Amino acid sequence: MKFKIINTSENAREAEIHTARGAIQTPAFMPVGTNGL
Repeated sequence: MKFKIINTSENAREAEIHTARGAIQTPAFMPVGTNGL
């Protein structure tokens, strides 16, 4: 896996994560489900 920073601006950054299955551009929306009580 590789992580390549493309651009930065104060507290934000644009990057790519390269895996064996392809590239993912960040920031990426990653929905996560949680179980609340």
